[in-house]
Parts: sequence; C-alpha cells; structure tokens
Amino acid sequence: MSKTLRRRVLTVDELAELYGIPISTQREYRARGTSAPYFRAGNRILHRVEAVEDWIKAQERTAESDVGDTVACDGTAAVTDRRARAHADVESAPEAQRGGDES
Repeated sequence: MSKTLRRRVLTVDELAELYGIPISTQREYRARGTSAPYFRAGNRILHRVEAVEDWIKAQERTAESDVGDTVACDGTAAVTDRRARAHADVESAPEAQRGGDES
C-alpha cells in the first residue's frame, strides 16, 4: 500500500483516539441508533472517515440552537433540557395543580 494512500476507514479505537469519542460512548450511541454510520467487517466495527466527518457536521449547532436541543442524525431536534420540559408541563397544568387561587 502506498504511503500517500489515505486511510478511508477507522476502527472504534482510532475513532476514540482521533476524535475523542470514548469507546463506551460509541457503544451507547450505537445502541441508541445515534452513532456515526458504521459497518461490520467480521467482528470489527468500522467507520468511513467521510461518514464520520459528515456525522460530526450534523451534530454542530449554533449558540442560538443550543438551548436544550439535541440534533439527531436525521436532522430532527428533540427537547432534552429538563427546565424547558418542566416549564412546558407547568404551563399546560390546570390552575389548581399549579397552586393557583381556587376561589
């Protein structure tokens, strides 16, 4: 193999080393279906470098979009901020449940 040929796939160890994503986190992401795209070669899990970089770009967000949102791999957003969910629950609760005046 030529020294100029770039490596096109990464193992989970290499992904951890190069991108700082711990192996345990990678395992959790795969179990949840939110990991970088991967394929198996025998018992090895491999990631194409291009797919990892695209996945990372999809995870990037601006300061304005980072208010309790998590962007999934499919581009959808899900509210994960407990305060935002709690606020929504309080706003939708009947007056008596919120401790309001019952008169």
